[in-house]
Amino acid sequence: MRKLKTIILSAKLRRLTNLSPKTRNATRWSSSYAMFQRYMDIKGFLRFLDDREVESMLPTVSQDRQISDLLETLDDLNSATVALQDSEISLPDVHDIFDEAIETYPQAIVRLGENSESVENVDFETAVVKILRGTTSSLSDGQKVSVGRLVVSSSIGQGAPLQRLTIAERAKKRQKISHEGTNYIDSRFIRPTSNMCERFFSLAKYALTDRRRGTLPRTFEQQMFLKANASLWAISDVAAIMKKDE
Repeated sequence: MRKLKTIILSAKLRRLTNLSPKTRNATRWSSSYAMFQRYMDIKGFLRFLDDREVESMLPTVSQDRQISDLLETLDDLNSATVALQDSEISLPDVHDIFDEAIETYPQAIVRLGENSESVENVDFETAVVKILRGTTSSLSDGQKVSVGRLVVSSSIGQGAPLQRLTIAERAKKRQKISHEGTNYIDSRFIRPTSNMCERFFSLAKYALTDRRRGTLPRTFEQQMFLKANASLWAISDVAAIMKKDE
């Protein structure tokens, strides 16, 4: 693919198709999938380039079949990668995706298993998943300790007047409490991936051009956080603050 990016060969390829070659990015594994996919899309045009060096580098029929089989596997894994990039994904969703990947590709357990090096705190992660799934009754002692700060204080709502419940309502409430066990705060704010942070840093790198070199770090940081949290404020909020400061 790198050979096809030269000036002469890329010009010849553009005469045959609008598709341009893609190369592998060492920091992004999905680029391997994109590179193989693009090869399969343009391989029919490569023999018309009339270049001996390119022809000598083309895969054989047997190798083409292997690439096609590999592409099916990469397509399957790429679907998981795309799902993990969803901003609304939760820890249980990630666990389900990883479990499915391990079941399909057992060798993936080395990197995706709960005891892999990428997991910093197994008890905490497992406990949060159980909280979000509503199965806190199965928490082990170690898992309860790891999420101790997520427990809802029993003092909340003590000042409110107690409403007399009927026998049926009390029985229903007792059943609910026995199933739920200890109450925990909504833990959906715990992000399962670092996508949000990576996008924030990418945005900061893109915005820090030569024209902003003189911007104070504190000002630049505020601008970036406002940009990243644009969904939480509007121009009406800015107008209200300006009016308040007058």
